[in-house]
Amino acid sequence: MTPMAIIRHLGASRLARVGLGLGLLIGVLPGITPARAQTTFTVLAGAESTDKSGQVYLFLPDSATVEVGDTVTWNLNSTEFHTVTFFSGQPVEPFVIAGENGPVINPTAAFPAGDADYDGTGLYNSGLLQQGSDLTSYSLTFTQPGTYGYVCIVHPSMVGTITVVDPGQPVDTQESLDVQAVQQRDDALAQHAYPLAIKASWSAAVTHDDGTVSEGVNAGAGDGVVAIMGFLPGNVTVHPGQTVTWTNPDPITPHTVTFLAGQDMPEVVAPEPQEAGPPILGISPLVFAPQGESTFDGSTMTSSGMIGGDVPGATTYTLAFTQPGTYEYVCLLHADMGMKGTITVLPEPSSEGPGFELPAPAEG
Repeated sequence: MTPMAIIRHLGASRLARVGLGLGLLIGVLPGITPARAQTTFTVLAGAESTDKSGQVYLFLPDSATVEVGDTVTWNLNSTEFHTVTFFSGQPVEPFVIAGENGPVINPTAAFPAGDADYDGTGLYNSGLLQQGSDLTSYSLTFTQPGTYGYVCIVHPSMVGTITVVDPGQPVDTQESLDVQAVQQRDDALAQHAYPLAIKASWSAAVTHDDGTVSEGVNAGAGDGVVAIMGFLPGNVTVHPGQTVTWTNPDPITPHTVTFLAGQDMPEVVAPEPQEAGPPILGISPLVFAPQGESTFDGSTMTSSGMIGGDVPGATTYTLAFTQPGTYEYVCLLHADMGMKGTITVLPEPSSEGPGFELPAPAEG
């Protein structure tokens, strides 16, 4: 009997029931698992508030379970830059290291490393994922079962885990990962960013060792999960001769307090081409080192240099103002996230009284 004759003999409905039965039988027979297509999952690197001032240092979600042969793609999701780095059991390296002419960005962080397949060994790195650059996403295919941790070198508290299982084991779906990502982002903003911003807004005066007192400003705030990219309070009023002290309480993120005084904003990184290999990414001295004097009259660029965060050195900066005026300043590292402030210096009140004479008391 020919195949067509068999079809006519069984009828379409009977043939469909036979196919369904065979499918169910295959599904329950031990050792026989229907093949699953290899899948690409998406994870977000970072997040931010709508005004960019609240930066979330999380991979969203921070864990995912995939099958051998699956691919994970990380998409940059913030104005702040990040890396996706698998050290495979080796120590995490710092983002900024010492160079011959000053601090440089660690090449391990700056440039991609490894190929497209990861088996749990070796250094694999996305390079710096940065908005407006050629690097805004990173993909890896996982070829061996295991649990693999990874980190953002820029923000070492920002860690994630990929668990890779054998075929047939339960794995995440993109829908489940998206739900977790939204929940973790919202929790970070509600439980970390907003309380930090409110607390930092109440900046107290700073009393120095010599007994003098400065107006206090918080240069950002952070706790390793989120960073507040703002000067709090953003507007401060003083009189000539008074000082302002900025304090960076963030353990991860450095900032600068920079009065440009009409100059253009300097580039943060000054690349140095090399005869072989990638350039050295030196941090500009105008950014990392203090500029100007301890007083400011509005005429010369004056800056704290990089203070606080994971940069060794000072966490505070004090500046005295000598001339009335309104002076804007920025953080050179995070101006694109709106990190700006204003100091208004008002003239001293007149000491000559109200300017008219009180009438003499009437004779009694």
